[in-house]
Amino acid sequence: MAKGGVPGWDPNVLRVARERSGMTQQELAKRMRVSRSTIANYEHSRAAPPPPVLRDLSRVLGCRPKDFLDESGRGLSVLRSLAGLSQKDVLERLDSDLTLSTYQKLEQGRVRRLRRADAEDLARVLGVSVDEVIEAHGHDIRRREVSTTEEPAS
Repeated sequence: MAKGGVPGWDPNVLRVARERSGMTQQELAKRMRVSRSTIANYEHSRAAPPPPVLRDLSRVLGCRPKDFLDESGRGLSVLRSLAGLSQKDVLERLDSDLTLSTYQKLEQGRVRRLRRADAEDLARVLGVSVDEVIEAHGHDIRRREVSTTEEPAS
């Protein structure tokens, strides 16, 4: 599994898109202004790109950001990643009084109640519908509930 970066990263999509475009890893790296090893890490699940890099990869390869993500990614962090934003970017664009700590807890599913006004504001910032924000938040809560009820491996 890829470390860091966007959740749900599917490295095979990057490899296929790059090959379809006729670029080598080195050529893509040059266009992206990153090292070839960075591209190799993205393609071999050693790392996932951060949201702004995902946006740039999409532009360079002519894909949509969500094309690079598997179906398991449906939470708020995915919506944020697809918008090419960091958590701090989201907070800077919000008209609400959400703090970074509270927003992080929302993404982690640790805050069960999402105020309607915050959902509307997040939808505006993330470029999605209010229903998508509410659904993503519910996904985060369910994912947290599952992870906290799973028994530790012995």
